[in-house]
Amino acid sequence: VTSRRRQFCYACFAGEHVAMVFLYEATYTTEDVISLVDSVAAHWRKPASEVPDLVDSKLFDAVQRVCEGCLNSEKYTQVDRKLLALLAIASATSWFTEAQVKKFDKWADKIALCEEEEESEEEDDNEDEESEGNQHEWKDSFPDANVIQAIKKALSASEVTEVTREGKTISANYVGGNYGKGVHDGRVLISRGYIRIYDERKSDGEHLITSFDLPADSKTLEACLASDAWDRAWDDDGHDEEDSANEDDDDEDDDADSDDCIWTDAFPESDLSAAVQKGLKADKVTKVEKTRKAISVEYEDGKVYITYDSVQIYDRRKKNGEHLLWCGEFPVHSKDLEQYLASDNWEKAWDEEELDDDDEEDWPAPKEAWKEDQDGAWMDAFPEDDLRAAVQKGLNATKVTKIEKANKAIMVEYEGGDYGKGKHHGSVYITCDYIQIYDWRKKNGEHLFWCGDFPTTGKDLEACFGSADWDKGWD
Repeated sequence: VTSRRRQFCYACFAGEHVAMVFLYEATYTTEDVISLVDSVAAHWRKPASEVPDLVDSKLFDAVQRVCEGCLNSEKYTQVDRKLLALLAIASATSWFTEAQVKKFDKWADKIALCEEEEESEEEDDNEDEESEGNQHEWKDSFPDANVIQAIKKALSASEVTEVTREGKTISANYVGGNYGKGVHDGRVLISRGYIRIYDERKSDGEHLITSFDLPADSKTLEACLASDAWDRAWDDDGHDEEDSANEDDDDEDDDADSDDCIWTDAFPESDLSAAVQKGLKADKVTKVEKTRKAISVEYEDGKVYITYDSVQIYDRRKKNGEHLLWCGEFPVHSKDLEQYLASDNWEKAWDEEELDDDDEEDWPAPKEAWKEDQDGAWMDAFPEDDLRAAVQKGLNATKVTKIEKANKAIMVEYEGGDYGKGKHHGSVYITCDYIQIYDWRKKNGEHLFWCGDFPTTGKDLEACFGSADWDKGWD
């Protein structure tokens, strides 16, 4: 299909054309599409440097805006061949990157799909009626009252303020929820293809998307929300909400592959050094290394590691792969990087590859965690009554079944606890230099590992349990 469109382009626009002004503010109207076709066709064989008033990034944004307007229009029922001609001639120029041309092709394929729908109109009408019936049918399995109950129980929300049903989705806003990262206000978005949790503390469309089996009704919705089968994701403005997560991932991978050695050009070594010295107030940058898909900037106290889709700061004082992960938009050049390094929009993270059986020194077994000069006197600061109260209040446990102090460690077993991932039985394990929470639903030694300051009393311990400063660990 793409080849035929480009052949059509070469045939139609082989002659000379007068200079045209590019309509960078174009929207999806017939007049604007024709204007863009005329402007691009007038110069399509010339390199960008020889085209008057051409700003390729603005032109790409204009074409994207027009295509999205077409694909999101409810009135789009016939193939727009003028828009297909625009995409064909734009993809035949030398003005755009391979990744941008791939997007042109993808939009053109979606726009051309309308033709197939016209050819089987009666069949599609029947399918639409059936689909509409299915839409109502699956929504009926999620009554508002049951959705509210599921969110309150699974996310420990104090209140669900609103449940709305628009198009193919159900949206529920809540306050005082907790999925294991602290109390917050947020929103649950439910459709037939995904379930998402939006935390209002996050920005740039960041959310959690479930990798759990999609629930068939509101009863299984509670189990889904209470599970830990969630992945971090971001809204992608260039894709329909109907697109699957796998399709989005494939598109991002394609873009990343096609942009190898292109995005790194926006980060000259001298600018990288300046960004790290100013943004992190580093005295000296000792090494800058650019590979095919990553940039590493080492300074006296640590390292900044940049890939196509992440920025990480490593502090040499930290162990176990602990680092800071940038949570905002990806920097497009070194000046952005300097501002980001100086901002506070970062989160703690750990390299997963560091959590293996070889790291015995960093992740010691309980009996090896103690230094020889420790005598267990610190345990006196944690009376059993304080431990019981801390676990019952901090973890919302219905009952503490066992408290044991032995081998220079404290173990507290409980029932009916909930740290934001659903009711469960479990245990808390405390030594002089780490605290772990074991959810007995988990296997393979998976637990939560305390990342903050070590508590000195039972009351401090209760505050720890109510904090979001925990991360996954494995024995």
